[in-house]
Amino acid sequence: MMYRPDRGWGFSHKPGEPATPQEAVTELEDLRHRLAEVEAKLREDRSSQPESRVRAKSDLAERAEALVEKANVSTAETTLAGSRGSEQ
Repeated sequence: MMYRPDRGWGFSHKPGEPATPQEAVTELEDLRHRLAEVEAKLREDRSSQPESRVRAKSDLAERAEALVEKANVSTAETTLAGSRGSEQ
């Protein structure tokens, strides 16, 4: 590695990064604690509202079925109308 006046030796402390290994360990422990809190909150939210999530999926499936049925009916009507025109 060569010294460059504009960059120095290439080693420097970047803002937002821990300066020492102890700071890095402390930051990691804090992040793990925050993650555990978020996961616990998610579990709590999911356990208190299981029915609403299931209902939302079934509502979506019903809407999708209705759209497919509507598309099939309009396709059948178009096909039927086309075949009547060719018979005349």
